[in-house]
Amino acid sequence: MDGPIKRMLCRLLIITAAVLTVWVGGVAAVVEYLNARAGFYLPRHDLYDGKWRRSFHNTPRDLLCDLVHGAEGLLQLPLSVVLGLGALIALPFCRSPSDKWILRTALAVAAVALASFLYRGYFTS
Repeated sequence: MDGPIKRMLCRLLIITAAVLTVWVGGVAAVVEYLNARAGFYLPRHDLYDGKWRRSFHNTPRDLLCDLVHGAEGLLQLPLSVVLGLGALIALPFCRSPSDKWILRTALAVAAVALASFLYRGYFTS
C-alpha cells in the first residue's frame, strides 16, 4: 500500500491517536489529582466490605468514586489498550517525524494510564 491511500490512513490514525491520547491522559490525570486530594485512597487497603464509604458532602473521595466507577473510569482500560496497540501498529506506516512523535507520545500516555489503572486497582475498588 503506497501513495495517497497510505497517507490518508496515516492521517486518520494520527488524528485518532491524538484524540485518544488527550482523553486517556486527561482521565488518568484527573484520577491521580482526585486520588491525591482524597489522601491517596487508591489503591484501597480497606477492602473488608468491598464498598466505598460515601459521605453526604461532595468530598474528593466521592468525586474519585464517581469518576472511577463512571463511564470515564471504566472506559480507560479498553481505550488505553486500543491507543497503545494502535500506536504500535501505526508506527511503521507513518514516516513523518512529527507523526512518529505523536505516536510515541500516544504510546507513552497509554502505557502510563494503563499502569496507573492496574496499580490503583480501579476494578477491585
